[in-house]
Amino acid sequence: MSKRAIANVAAIVLLLLLAVRQFGGSLPDILPVPIAISKPGSWVVIVEESEDRLPEVAKILADASWLASLTARQAKFRVYDDDTQSAQPYVQAAGATRPAVLIIAPDGSLLGVSGDVTRPAIDAFLREKAGL
Repeated sequence: MSKRAIANVAAIVLLLLLAVRQFGGSLPDILPVPIAISKPGSWVVIVEESEDRLPEVAKILADASWLASLTARQAKFRVYDDDTQSAQPYVQAAGATRPAVLIIAPDGSLLGVSGDVTRPAIDAFLREKAGL
């Protein structure tokens, strides 16, 4: 299908939706429109017991290109050992899961916690929770 044909179909669909709305219909009932919410400046925080570091976490820490990709997506990254004082708020948020990945919004609110510390899983989790 050509770009012009796609544009024509989109225009027809829009006109039909506007006609339905004009005659008392409701657009949200017919077609929910997803709203992408992006939270630049969000944090990816890993809480771990460093004595029991998993190979997946070691790979993440050694992967400079992946860490640079986080910066390019306007995300920040930090790893905490769960025994340190500075990690305690994250330890409480993570619960018993170790290692745990936390996505934290720029305002400090917790967006989500996951136990999957692979790069693809963290990428998907960051997209899902922070839109990055």
